[in-house]
Amino acid sequence: MRETLATILWEGWTALVLCAAAVFLPGSEALTYPAVLWPGLVLAAAVPAGWVFWALAEQITEPLLKMGYEYTSPSIERSVLLRMGFSSIEAKHIVDGCVERHLIAHGAGNVVYRLAKAQGTDVRTAGLALCEDRLWDEAAAQF
Repeated sequence: MRETLATILWEGWTALVLCAAAVFLPGSEALTYPAVLWPGLVLAAAVPAGWVFWALAEQITEPLLKMGYEYTSPSIERSVLLRMGFSSIEAKHIVDGCVERHLIAHGAGNVVYRLAKAQGTDVRTAGLALCEDRLWDEAAAQF
């Protein structure tokens, strides 16, 4: 959407400049009519201001998007485990174990998945073993 808006602004501003160059020649009588002059001046100032706004908005949101892609939180990891079929109590215990063992950066769901793959069991069995404080060393060894 922003590229489309930028394109519209650019084309509108270009058309405005070309029309202004044709109408507002030095010495033109149109320069004496405020009803003609002021809207053109306002638009000529508003379009670059719009560009500045979108450029600043992109600079502000870029670090937030980067953090969303690169970092996780315990609540997000609990949500992932809930979708993998664990109860909220089991998910909390697994996430707390991942935080204690500094595995949270790899993702709690990923820890359970890799452990299950290494043990040759299903994800639920591997997760329940982690809930019982077993197999944490094996899980850490996967990373």
